[in-house]
Amino acid sequence: MNQTVFLSMLHRSAIQNRCLQLLMLVVMPMAVMAGPAWAQLAAWGSYPKLPVLNDGPVADPLAILEQGNDPQVQLWMRRQNALNQQFLQRYSRLAEWQKTVQKTGPAPEPESAALSSAAGLIWTERGADRRARVLQKNPETGAERVLYVSAPEAGIRQLILAPDRSAIALQVSQSEQELAVVIQLEDLKPEPELRIAPGSGLSWRADSRVLYYQPALGPMTELWQHQLGQPVQLDKAVLRNAKGVQLRAHERLQLLIAEQTDAVLLVSRNVQQQITQLAVARRSEFDKNSARWQVLAGLPEQWKDLALQGKDLLLIADSKSVTKVAKQSEGFKQNAIYRLPLNAPQFSNAKLEFQDDKLDLQRLAVRNGTVFVLAYRDGAHQLLQIVSKTKAEQVPLPFAGRVRHLSLASEGKGILLDIEAADRQHAWYLASDGTEFSPLLRERSDGAAALQQRAAIHTLPGQAGAITLLYPRGAEVDGKRPVLLMLAPELARPESFTGGFQAWLEQDAIVATLVLPASGKERAADSLIAAAEYLVGASISAEGKIFLFDTGRGDAALMQAALQRPALFGGVALRNLRMDAVATVKAKSKQAETAVASDLDRLPFQSRLQQGLPHPPVLLLADKAKSEQGFVMTAKLAAALQLLSGSPQAPVLISLSADKTIDDAEWKANAWAFFLWKAGLPRFALAPR
Repeated sequence: MNQTVFLSMLHRSAIQNRCLQLLMLVVMPMAVMAGPAWAQLAAWGSYPKLPVLNDGPVADPLAILEQGNDPQVQLWMRRQNALNQQFLQRYSRLAEWQKTVQKTGPAPEPESAALSSAAGLIWTERGADRRARVLQKNPETGAERVLYVSAPEAGIRQLILAPDRSAIALQVSQSEQELAVVIQLEDLKPEPELRIAPGSGLSWRADSRVLYYQPALGPMTELWQHQLGQPVQLDKAVLRNAKGVQLRAHERLQLLIAEQTDAVLLVSRNVQQQITQLAVARRSEFDKNSARWQVLAGLPEQWKDLALQGKDLLLIADSKSVTKVAKQSEGFKQNAIYRLPLNAPQFSNAKLEFQDDKLDLQRLAVRNGTVFVLAYRDGAHQLLQIVSKTKAEQVPLPFAGRVRHLSLASEGKGILLDIEAADRQHAWYLASDGTEFSPLLRERSDGAAALQQRAAIHTLPGQAGAITLLYPRGAEVDGKRPVLLMLAPELARPESFTGGFQAWLEQDAIVATLVLPASGKERAADSLIAAAEYLVGASISAEGKIFLFDTGRGDAALMQAALQRPALFGGVALRNLRMDAVATVKAKSKQAETAVASDLDRLPFQSRLQQGLPHPPVLLLADKAKSEQGFVMTAKLAAALQLLSGSPQAPVLISLSADKTIDDAEWKANAWAFFLWKAGLPRFALAPR
């Protein structure tokens, strides 16, 4: 077959791959003379040859990889896996290294928590299996037990203790639905799961025998009750619009039970968590389903937060809009807390409790006769204990930062909080005596001491974003250290994604996380290059020692950056190449669209896929359980890079998993060993073949 015939065949396809045209124009004349010109790996042999559809030429030689059941394709995948394993197994301490990475993964961090002197500490955390767990720590012995394990990927939105501390209620988000789960703490006996309205809330009755919820089925303007120990079929509505209150769809209802007076407060909030309605009824009448509600007239949406204390309702006036309230009562002040008696629930009866013009009062917390308020000033939160109308004592926090969660023990003086700062990852702290906070960290079962770390944040020039660096404590910046460079999973604080890299840091290496600006997603590759250039220019690392690591997003920008500047990066590890970040391709029909769904011309780096392609070492993982399209696309990318490679000293390896999900710790261990070999660390040198 000559080149003219091959070119005429290429022009017959309306949806041909442009990058593969260029690829095949170069490769096929060579194939006529000497068969497929597969690049050779200088030190470890040849890449597996790509199977062919038939004996004749084809426009897209990679299309056969879409036929996963073809025996030739399955053989090719087995050979690729064998090549990958042969390379990794040459690292004689791979099994030991994998265990090290597994043990030094991210320490469990609570997602939510509650504190009680009677029930102890109860918190939620997510394990490596992506299941959320609820755990309890005995206040006397320190022993821990698991109360609940969720389905994979489920989340726990709310955790509330029953008033008598005998049970907990969980609001679980799972498979696009939300459930209420009640667990008795004495015998861990679960109640039937309740399907509840998304975004709604849960409330306990004062005697801890009834849970109030908004059902998922039927009108969302109803509040139902579930009697513990009874089947779900006996649940009934206890509050409707006809009962004197106006309930709006998609609002979250909350019941607050006054313990020292015959009153119950109904709080309605919109999706932005703003208060839209406040109503009071007699608790004795509500328990009998005969409550007459009194709606608090005025502008409840102007109140930022509220809490019950004894016979009164405490409210924080919203400083941004309190002037509207002031039109009705000139007595209201900005940045103030007011006390309203529940037996006379009118805003005109509100009395000033505390006021400070210099603070932004945000959240209330009450324990018996003590009132706490979380205030914001100069970029950080303050926790204040109210003493008088003009005086508050400050409770020293662990460090200056933003408090994400605050919980007070109903008995004793315990305070539990989750706090973060610009240069510190969020963490939980407990003050058993109400004054001295200590980290709420569980000791590792392996007894390994955590490596001390320090963090620094640098803003890159232009619109490239910001980069957070995590160093081993005491490490010198000498321009020689390997750097793991990653994209943050989303537009968020970069320091939140540096957990779980203990094993890498222990190699005297650095972790770098890049957060893109809101408009910078399309320029992610350029930002990665700018970050690497900064690391070199600041003598933090050197060319060839910066490694692009995919934490699971499959972002094509990592490969694009590596191919644009192959000498700048020491390697790239990419897991399940994702297609949603690449250019769209117009198709005339659904069948045509399917045919080009995984073509490489949709990738942002397709113009660089040419014969003699320079590239750093590449490690790919194709995980079919995560994404079938990503599985095929990653396999095609590996085949193209191997076919076009002009860097014989830089291997292109791929692991293809068609029947099971590769563990995150195993992926990290393999990729990091691959990088540290390239960085020249003696411990990671490959044994001779």
